[in-house]
Amino acid sequence: MRHLSGALACSPTCQRDLSGCVSQCGDGVVNTGQDCDDGGTDIFVVAYTSAGDFDRSELYGTSLDEAGTDIALDGSDQPTIIGTYRGAISFGGIPLANAGDTDVFILRMDPVLDTPFWVKRIASAGADTATRVSVTADGSVAVAAAVNAQAECGATQVIPAGSQDGLAARLDALGNFLWCRPLGATGWENVFSLVLDPSGGVFMAGSFAGQATIGPFVLASAGLHDVFLVLGGGFAGTLDFGTGEMAVSGTNGNADVYLAWFRP
Repeated sequence: MRHLSGALACSPTCQRDLSGCVSQCGDGVVNTGQDCDDGGTDIFVVAYTSAGDFDRSELYGTSLDEAGTDIALDGSDQPTIIGTYRGAISFGGIPLANAGDTDVFILRMDPVLDTPFWVKRIASAGADTATRVSVTADGSVAVAAAVNAQAECGATQVIPAGSQDGLAARLDALGNFLWCRPLGATGWENVFSLVLDPSGGVFMAGSFAGQATIGPFVLASAGLHDVFLVLGGGFAGTLDFGTGEMAVSGTNGNADVYLAWFRP
């Protein structure tokens, strides 16, 4: 049994790469997913063989809190990891500045996990979060995140319409931002799931409160939170599941869409 905290991606050769957060405690024991008074959390990436045996790993961190939240592999087994960090950090000699509270990092590594190819950020003066990453076979990337202050997302400046806005970003295989699309609501909003379909289209699913502007459409939530579904830059639909709290899921690899209600 392997007990780890984080996200999972499976390569075609059935090796497993995981990204999560790990703490170094004062007694030298590494605990997964726990904070220590004198350290904070760091980012780990670890690979296991198809038999469940440890293969390789890498660790990135500072004296502050960092965490890996999701991971995906391209057709060459190169992992792309997303997560959050505080303060200035270095990924294998590639420095990344911090704009305020927690910023989002997007990291591409080689399959051996010893060489970062590139690292990018989505950053504001507020607390930014990273939720999902999806990668095509040729290595291009789609990322879902959320910001609560004016944020830098490639060449795009994202200005939240409410307390928190979700966004989706597309990068090429070299880490160049292709576009960044904010999904603004007057209340709270987030993108909980994001998937690239076989043609490169981006499906996004999330929730919003208040009035949301998604592409050319203006939506008003019928209750506390409503569900939205977006394909690429074009709005696909919205469903109201009542006035309770809820969460959403995304699509499978064939672009079949499903939404799920978890907490009525």
